[in-house]
Amino acid sequence: MQQDHSADRGRRHSPYALLEHVGRHSGRTYVTPVGAFPFEDGFVIGLSYGADVDWCRNIMASGRAAVTWRGQTFRLERPEIIPMSPTVLRAIPPYFRLPARELKQVVWLHR
Repeated sequence: MQQDHSADRGRRHSPYALLEHVGRHSGRTYVTPVGAFPFEDGFVIGLSYGADVDWCRNIMASGRAAVTWRGQTFRLERPEIIPMSPTVLRAIPPYFRLPARELKQVVWLHR
């Protein structure tokens, strides 16, 4: 039997975060598990599938989102799509860096 570990995401020792965003057409609130990492005044989230994913389009349309990371929720705003760079890569923990090097872009959300 496969276990559902979605409840662990966003908790203190989880390597993942929960991104809460509002649908740009539906107005519904969604929660999406993501890899989010503290960066300067906010967080960066890798765009593994490009900027055309619904969660990215939703936060770009609304201009805000919430990230639950290590058990704490952060209200964020002013999303920017920025290129992956050595500076951004240093913000990502070593165990995520190898796959993160393949990313072309990240979303940067500010506090």
